Amino acid sequence: MRGCVSIVALLLLCVIAHAQGRQTVVFEVTQQTSFGQSVFVLGDIPELGENDLTRAVKLEPSAYPTWRIAVSIPEGVGYTYRYYVRSDGPGQTSSPVNGTPVSGTLNASVPPSVAPIGTTIVVRSGEQGAHTLRWRAHGEATFSSTAMDALGAGEHFAINIGADHASDAYGVEFFIEGPNAFREPPAGTHIAKADGVFAQGGQLFTYRPEPVIAPARRDYNPAATPAIFSNAIGETRRYRVYLPRGYDEHPERVYPLVFFHDGQNVFESGAFGSWNADDAIVEMTDAGLVREAVYVAVDHTDRFRDFIPGLGASNYVAFLRDELRPVIAQQYRVRTDPTNVGAIGSSLGGVISMEMGWNHPQTFGLIGALSGAWQVTTASLNQQLQNQPARDVRLYMDSGDSGTSNDNYWLTYGLRDALAGSAAPRYALGGLLLHVVGYGDLHNEPAWDRRLPGVLEYLLPSREDENGVINAVVGPQLDRDGDGRIGIEDLYQQSATPADLDGDTSITQADNAYLLRVIRRSERGR
Repeated sequence: MRGCVSIVALLLLCVIAHAQGRQTVVFEVTQQTSFGQSVFVLGDIPELGENDLTRAVKLEPSAYPTWRIAVSIPEGVGYTYRYYVRSDGPGQTSSPVNGTPVSGTLNASVPPSVAPIGTTIVVRSGEQGAHTLRWRAHGEATFSSTAMDALGAGEHFAINIGADHASDAYGVEFFIEGPNAFREPPAGTHIAKADGVFAQGGQLFTYRPEPVIAPARRDYNPAATPAIFSNAIGETRRYRVYLPRGYDEHPERVYPLVFFHDGQNVFESGAFGSWNADDAIVEMTDAGLVREAVYVAVDHTDRFRDFIPGLGASNYVAFLRDELRPVIAQQYRVRTDPTNVGAIGSSLGGVISMEMGWNHPQTFGLIGALSGAWQVTTASLNQQLQNQPARDVRLYMDSGDSGTSNDNYWLTYGLRDALAGSAAPRYALGGLLLHVVGYGDLHNEPAWDRRLPGVLEYLLPSREDENGVINAVVGPQLDRDGDGRIGIEDLYQQSATPADLDGDTSITQADNAYLLRVIRRSERGR
């Protein structure tokens, strides 16, 4: 490192944008660097790399020598961080010894606007007698123990778990022990990242499931996939529908709808391999980390025509939006609002996914662009991403760092910088934008297979599901006026006739506060 000068501004704690539960913080530093170097910020929370230098966040240099980046930080979290100068090329940022600190350790925190309510955990064991919840919040070394209350029918519950910890942002790790050597899960631990989770048979749910449910499944014959003629494209297109676990057993549930491009490679093996997306979907959904959803993989024909903006991409988007989506909505229980409709693709499929979100945000609000072939869009979509106002769309973008052109490592970083950099950033990393580098990954299906679980968790986090666990357990006691919903009227009733709501066996002002937090939490938006 050469040319290091004093740091003028270490952190702007100005809040550029605020979403309930998270705040945008701009990290900014003035620092001279040499060619091939960039400034990174590294902290002790996941959003800042969790003290792993290979996951440090690169700042954006358009106002050089001032570097800056916007990051979405959970409310109620305190953290430390430092700035580093690192060699920034592909194959270099993966090195844990590549970096020289250019600041001391700094401290910051994001104050909460709403006090955390903790996590409600329910287990169906079929056993009577004492059940014990063993749990720990993020970053804790030891497990705490909480006696669970009986709910009836072999179910037990605990509420308000981890309310005084960082669990509100990062989840609670837990397992449950009961009579007759019962253990849930049978081995290892669960991670509860939703406000309420129901544990059954080694799986987590955000609602009370039926005692026996069918696993996720292909709703098609791979040897004879369904097809639809597209007037927009002028040809017949095949597609494959993958349904979530318990679809038939829970007819009241309506699901997000996610399209995959290049459908031949998504669940089955095509000419270049497979994403094995069914494995990722089952793994992440059963772990309670991803919302249950209906996935539709659309087979490709002419990828260049359909996926490149300015050629036939508009016709392909019209096919998905106006022809296939209504058919799926008629045949399956899916949501069609943009916050519940997504598109995921790789290479040219990443380009068309971004096109769908950027130019059709009223339809597609969840976008996964893996290894985007941005070199084909330099004169069109790239310029839009760099210069136009932000869309209310959740954007995931990534690349590898190996193979031909390093899988567009630099082009992807350039688009990330255009979206998240500048003095008035349009997006905050970890908010409505997530950027990932797959170290050692090539431009191929095995790499997209490895990164897909993270894509799903970012686009469809379980904590955003309509949570039925809290209402099932504490709903009856919080619904003080008996009108079937939890709202401000219940707070009035609680004030008039206090009751123990937080499960601590005493009636105090904390019960009113608990009810208020539940009411406020139910108002959380995207």
